[in-house]
Amino acid sequence: MTMFRPRPSQPQTAAAEIRYPQSNGVVFGPILRQKLLAYGLRLDPDVQISRNLKYNGPVSLMRNTLAAHLSIDAYSYISHDSLFVLGSIGRYSCIAHYVECGLGIHDIHCATMSNAVCHSTSFAFHTGPINRITAVERERGEIVNNATIGNDVWIGAHVLILGDVKIGDGAVIGAGSIITQDVPPYAIVAGAGGGKNSERIIKGYRFTDEQISDLLELQWWQYDVPQYLAAGHKLPLDDIKGFISFMRHEAPEVLPKIPLNWRLLIPQDAQTAQLAPISPDYEIGPFIPDELRFNPNVSF
Repeated sequence: MTMFRPRPSQPQTAAAEIRYPQSNGVVFGPILRQKLLAYGLRLDPDVQISRNLKYNGPVSLMRNTLAAHLSIDAYSYISHDSLFVLGSIGRYSCIAHYVECGLGIHDIHCATMSNAVCHSTSFAFHTGPINRITAVERERGEIVNNATIGNDVWIGAHVLILGDVKIGDGAVIGAGSIITQDVPPYAIVAGAGGGKNSERIIKGYRFTDEQISDLLELQWWQYDVPQYLAAGHKLPLDDIKGFISFMRHEAPEVLPKIPLNWRLLIPQDAQTAQLAPISPDYEIGPFIPDELRFNPNVSF
């Protein structure tokens, strides 16, 4: 584990033993942001990291974005003024500005939906802690939805992603869309809704069925294409048939694969963070810890 500016009260521990601070968001100072570049993470000056960030670099988060409890893979970026809480983003995905994903869940069957009567109250400064979680929180362990965004996905500006949806590899989400259901791989979507039967908002597909099947089989995003291009090599990116042929017959011999350098970033304050190497399948854990979820003394 790497600890930037370690303190005696914060010993270096294994990733599984880390206790995450329940912070509302930490904005790192310039020295810490510069150090993180060497670990494949680029953060603009006013990016907020809340709770933790699981990533496999290179990853870029742009100004005034909030990322909390998020997993994001290589060569993906989130543009400015976006909100991502929980969920995961695959490789080579482009997230435009003012995108919101991972919105709060309120239990509509309770007498009140206010979080003022829950342990996660925004008013603890006034009331002190409350020994209560909702049935939804106990069941899910989270207070927000959990969306999965695939590889090579483009999400336009001002998109709202609701629910535990899955956006398939290669999908395009048009600006201003509201996504409430799964989006098939390589679909072009614009409007409100989603899912295979939502003909109204699926405007088409990027490629033919056969080409989509080939791309999903080949999983070209396992390769470090930018490094290959930066070395002066060429790829038939403008010719989908030629690209598929290259990926099938030549890529395994000439293209380097993206290394699996997954890390867990846990902010402590503006100048201090823990950075732990982790496995790709490392579970970053729920927002509500098990000792609270399954405590019989904590009421619904």
